[in-house]
Amino acid sequence: MSTAPSLAQPSVSVLGLGLMGSALARAFLEKGHKVTVWNRSATKATPLASYGAKITYTAAECIAASPLVVTCVTNSDAYRDTMEKLTPSLGKHRILINFTTGCPSQIDQSAEIATNLGFRGYIHGSVMAFPAQVGRKDSLLYYSGNRNDFTSVEQILSALGSSIYLDADPLSAGLQEVIMVSSLYTWWAGFLQSIALFRTTKQFRMGGVSVSDFFERSLAPLYAHSIESFRNMCIEIDSGEYETKGDGARLALHLASLRNFSRTLTDQGVSDEMLKPILGLVELRIAQGGENEEFSSLVEALSGSRSRNLSI
Repeated sequence: MSTAPSLAQPSVSVLGLGLMGSALARAFLEKGHKVTVWNRSATKATPLASYGAKITYTAAECIAASPLVVTCVTNSDAYRDTMEKLTPSLGKHRILINFTTGCPSQIDQSAEIATNLGFRGYIHGSVMAFPAQVGRKDSLLYYSGNRNDFTSVEQILSALGSSIYLDADPLSAGLQEVIMVSSLYTWWAGFLQSIALFRTTKQFRMGGVSVSDFFERSLAPLYAHSIESFRNMCIEIDSGEYETKGDGARLALHLASLRNFSRTLTDQGVSDEMLKPILGLVELRIAQGGENEEFSSLVEALSGSRSRNLSI
């Protein structure tokens, strides 16, 4: 029979000890919580013993040790394989926080599995920080699920960083992760495209200007100044008014610039694969009648919809 440990006890069980799972366990330990850990490859648990973690050799034993259970395994398939083998009543009186990344259907399935195991509550979480940053106040962690369940463990979760509760739908935190990380991936891709082109220049090959120097001198100021342009795009998207006004650049001009950039990259022996999707979106939006719109109108092409004020 499953025992009913109290959430008043600062005890946490962590299943999954990859880079992120281990970082979560260490953060709990550093805040004085009693932590029990499990990993399919037991050797990954060994380093945490020196921090005071109790190592278990089955997922069931790990879950039974604490009222708060945290899962952070490789993917949703690993989560399912681990959890579906457990006794249905094992989760009784316990709350599960699942940091395992998954698409919407997988998150729904993960919540259903937790319910079938008798967990008192299921909360999905996403960590917007690198493993080395977990535990810092400026590290953001998003959660969604039952508000009362979240409130009951919020103090314990503060060991991981700053907690942001979204809403009652477990899917919300998973979508938040994709929303934010996809932005980083596209930003990183643009950065690498710039660096690849920079490395073809004389200042890099003969002038002794390193990539680090170039970043600090040229790209860092550009990125800092770009924040205002993002804010302006947000205003345009919120209003749905994309028509170019004042000193704005219409999509037709962006298209000409992008085609020139593509030719420049090719001439310099650098792949233009990063630019092709952007070119395609601009061409699509222009075909939808957005030739005189701001760049922000591409959000409508990405959304598969059309702006309210298109003339066609």
